[in-house]
Amino acid sequence: MSRALYAPIKPYHREWLAVDSIHQIYIEQSGNPEGIAVIYLHDGPGMGSCDEARRFFDPEVYRIIVIDQRGCGRSIPAPCLIDNTTDFLLADLEKVRQYLGVSKWLIFGSNWGATLALLYTIKYKACVYGLILNGVFLATKEELYWRYGKEGLARLFADYFDELLKGVQQVPNEGERSIVTNVYQNCFSGKNELAILSACKAWYCWHRRIETLETLTHEECHAITAQQTHQALCFAQVANHYFTKQCFLPEDYITENIEECSFIPATIIQGRYDFLCRISSAEKLMPLWSRARLQIVPKTGHSMLEAEKISAICQSTDAMASFLNQANLI
Repeated sequence: MSRALYAPIKPYHREWLAVDSIHQIYIEQSGNPEGIAVIYLHDGPGMGSCDEARRFFDPEVYRIIVIDQRGCGRSIPAPCLIDNTTDFLLADLEKVRQYLGVSKWLIFGSNWGATLALLYTIKYKACVYGLILNGVFLATKEELYWRYGKEGLARLFADYFDELLKGVQQVPNEGERSIVTNVYQNCFSGKNELAILSACKAWYCWHRRIETLETLTHEECHAITAQQTHQALCFAQVANHYFTKQCFLPEDYITENIEECSFIPATIIQGRYDFLCRISSAEKLMPLWSRARLQIVPKTGHSMLEAEKISAICQSTDAMASFLNQANLI
């Protein structure tokens, strides 16, 4: 039976946790304070969380923890690239867990959030009940080239890719055009604030268009609110900072280390037409992860807010809660 999002709820607590001398991490909690702890890891890097994040979990069953990763969203300062690497993000997650007094938690992550979920589980496996992932991004060179190179998504969405290139308001040379993160890095390292804003909006619109099966016009993409403008400024600059450095990870780090976590239950939800996180990335994990289950959802892309994807995610969070209770793991 098809499922809808849970009813909107407000957090029962919001705060900012100082994790070092620069960064304060935004944390909110909602649902049942005595329930199963679940942390929601947002997309990006740098996308920030949204109100809908709380609504994928039964608020009577789960203690729902949502954060904005350092340098983005409601965390302070944002956007900020100083001391912003994958290792710092993982350390922040562990500080949040300890600060909140959570012994173990379920991790939900989408795309980059899934990357962080996998990396955190590899490093802190004793603190993880299980994982629910919407699309898998392994942070490999091949995946990055597929997204931002001239032979991947650029061929499937040639018109959108041309608009992405035009967003930097300059004609890239052939070397820069080979992977668009290069030309964006040049723009973001400059001091022209209007050019940076224009580029951030173009980056944001590129991702909005390719994550969903719905058609978004140029005008619809660029008619964004002040909140979305802040999200675009954070997402584009933080993501480019990570992607030009291969997310600060060695090649194939996740696949070479995930097998030691194979005892941890996981559900991977995969949109059939997810062009950002392709099925091939999820399939690389399956032979290495005996307790992982791959669910391919037809008629969906990457977005978590398509009807069939909502249903699949909510069913999975319900099923995981039942499993953890029945197995006496809570």
